[in-house]
Amino acid sequence: ETQRVEAAGLRLLACSVGEEARAPLEERLSDPDLGPVAALGLARLGATEALAPVAAAPSAVGIVARAVTP
Repeated sequence: ETQRVEAAGLRLLACSVGEEARAPLEERLSDPDLGPVAALGLARLGATEALAPVAAAPSAVGIVARAVTP
């Protein structure tokens, strides 16, 4: 339940706050459960360069990062 609420919060942050959401989203990239949500939020902001460090990771966040990075 808590993770669902946090995930919803990250999505809302990326949608409503804009560029100011970048730092909190980047902080969550290493979270195994919320990292993919953060990666999608960063992609929405156009901050795909922030995903480069995790793009090679064999994890859900790495898969998302590879999918949204040009």
